[in-house]
Amino acid sequence: MKVFLALYDPAFQAPDGSYWTWHAPELSDRMLATTYYELLVSNIPHNPNELVADDLWAGMGDVNDEWRCYFRFVNGGRDQRGRPGRYVVICAFVSRVDCRMRAPLDLLQGDEFQILAQRAPGECPLAVGQLQITVGPAPATADPVVLAEVISAGRFLCNDAGAVHRAADLLQSLPADRRWQATLRDVGGERCAEIRLREQRRDRPPPSDPPTTIISGNEPIRQIFSPTSQDLGPLSLILLTAAAMAAAAYGLLFPLSVLEFCLTVGALGIVALFWLIRLVRSLRSHS
Repeated sequence: MKVFLALYDPAFQAPDGSYWTWHAPELSDRMLATTYYELLVSNIPHNPNELVADDLWAGMGDVNDEWRCYFRFVNGGRDQRGRPGRYVVICAFVSRVDCRMRAPLDLLQGDEFQILAQRAPGECPLAVGQLQITVGPAPATADPVVLAEVISAGRFLCNDAGAVHRAADLLQSLPADRRWQATLRDVGGERCAEIRLREQRRDRPPPSDPPTTIISGNEPIRQIFSPTSQDLGPLSLILLTAAAMAAAAYGLLFPLSVLEFCLTVGALGIVALFWLIRLVRSLRSHS
């Protein structure tokens, strides 16, 4: 079975403008963007620099009808400016038809992933590794009774000592006619695993590339762009509008100096611009 590898690093922008440091040519930009938005974003660790090379912060997801992605977050140390919070994601893409041919943990904790996990804290960007590997078959060991229950319920959740291994066994045997997603955690002796059916989003195609993260000062690079964090809330905008209207009313009642007139006009212009931006975003969200 062929396995195609890719590396995502939010601290390094590749020549093509994306944050996929390198990837096998068989993996399309659209599929990589879907992988980022629908699988990776929801699994980003809060403190990636606390992960050690033997920790497992990983997951799996069926990207589309053809591909399944196994991914693992590893400690990336500091970025090129010395800021903490960098993480790196190692991804392995396999054909959904052949995904039963390899035990997931043998892949996520195999030599290829471990070597990259050990190198990541000291390299930014992480040099190109193998883009494709070939693996042999592995016997399925999932409990058939538990497997049948998971297929019927569409979910598996476990947090005991054997959670990760049982979930990995189930992943190897899940039917390919449905899309699945999983999270696997084995960090600091705490283990948990979840498998569930994926919600297939068909409303609109994913953006072509992850948004740029703008960071200043000593803020950790793990901060993720959020549209709501860079927008004025409704209450703030209403207060700003009220202040501008009050300034305009004052100007109608009392004579203003040239400076006061310019400040009033500028405040009204800024308020109008913010309302226009909110209107455009609202129209886009409903288009």
